[in-house]
Amino acid sequence: MKWREPWGVSLRQQGRFNPLSAPVRKTFLTLLVPFTALWLMGSWRSASGFQEALMASMSWIWILPVLAAAIAVFVCLMTWLCPREFDVGPNGILLTKVERGLLVPWSAVASHRFMTVDGDAALEITTISGEALRLFLSSTVSRAAIEREIAQHMRMATA
Repeated sequence: MKWREPWGVSLRQQGRFNPLSAPVRKTFLTLLVPFTALWLMGSWRSASGFQEALMASMSWIWILPVLAAAIAVFVCLMTWLCPREFDVGPNGILLTKVERGLLVPWSAVASHRFMTVDGDAALEITTISGEALRLFLSSTVSRAAIEREIAQHMRMATA
């Protein structure tokens, strides 16, 4: 069974967006290097005229970091706005947010329970190590179907 965390609940459960965070800086540098390389290649018209072309285009070089910063903030903001997705499968519970994922194998799940947190329905998974993971449920998700599937997979993992 696969479901997505409600968007509003997802935003409340995560930290505030920081435009100066490490992922934004990494994306900025990842974009700035190719932009600068393309700018240098575009400035290289001929071997003798490279310095003249470079000096002529220096007046608008400020566009490169501004463009890279704007795109980096936009990409990271879209990643931050995306809700988490949960998938229950034969290998365990897979939690994904954009391209990052976490697999909780069935052998690591100690218990599970349904609960309400600040008026939002949630499934709390407790691992053998004692870590608790809260997976928030939308109103369209059937608790009975999730309970049945988790119980089935837990029986197969212990057998």
